[in-house]
Amino acid sequence: MKIKFSVIIPLFNKEDSIKSTINSVLNQSYQNFEIIIVNDGSTDSSLKIVENFKNNKIKVFNNINHGVSYTRNYAIKKSSGNYIAFLDADDFWHNDYLEKMKQLIEKYSNCMIFCSRYEVCLPQKKHYSGKIGINKDGILDSYWRTLSFKYEFVWTSATVINREVFKDDKNFFNIKERIGEDLDLICRLYLNNNTIAYTQEVLVKYNRKYKMDNAFKVGIANPRSYINQLKNTLKLVSLENYEVQAITKKIIMKEIMYIYTLVLNGKNKLARKEIRDNSYIPLKFKIALSISSFMPNFMNKWVYSIRLENF
Repeated sequence: MKIKFSVIIPLFNKEDSIKSTINSVLNQSYQNFEIIIVNDGSTDSSLKIVENFKNNKIKVFNNINHGVSYTRNYAIKKSSGNYIAFLDADDFWHNDYLEKMKQLIEKYSNCMIFCSRYEVCLPQKKHYSGKIGINKDGILDSYWRTLSFKYEFVWTSATVINREVFKDDKNFFNIKERIGEDLDLICRLYLNNNTIAYTQEVLVKYNRKYKMDNAFKVGIANPRSYINQLKNTLKLVSLENYEVQAITKKIIMKEIMYIYTLVLNGKNKLARKEIRDNSYIPLKFKIALSISSFMPNFMNKWVYSIRLENF
């Protein structure tokens, strides 16, 4: 059966980028796809820009604002392709992304998840997601190992998932989560023994600049479902030492950022309680977080901006 991709684009206030994002899909060398755009209650001109495209590959749906998890789930249910390709409305694909993913699918047809490396675009510089091995493509020997990388190895805009996965209602995005919902999904799928195939070619531009512009709008960065999934993995899954270390490192990083965003939002008492109760965060980081809870907010925001620029 010829591979058909359903390109899922959740849209909320992305007037500065959505036109380029859509064009990056329309210009693909492999053309057997549909684009499912779900407008999640945008208040800027995003929807008008989308409606100016006159292309029968594009299907547009309008909802009141529910958040990205609900929006992606809604789009999946409206799609018809046998492979679901995710793309954020501020990220862009190289012209051969779908062609390369099709080749990956054909080579590793028993896999359920497929991903590529991606370029991280910052205002002043660029980085690239982690590299594994020396071959251009392969099957991940351990997803857990990649959790120690600076950037996520499996990232939403560089990921394709077999539609068969979504026949199980448990395999959708958690609509209660507004942050880390994509990481939570990949973690759950991998726990269900869904292997991950990857290509080492850099095929996607992840625009961290746009994410940075919206970073302070997220509020409390508490991807609790994802963190709990990782903690349960440590308890219930037989792991190698390097996998335990990588998962633990990821938990610590996420817990630190949760507490730090509590501080940024003025919830200092709660932050200090979380610091005392947390059994994962090393003492030196607890001390640093405690100090930050007594610092002026403008200084904490400055530190956070440095973190966003460099990690």
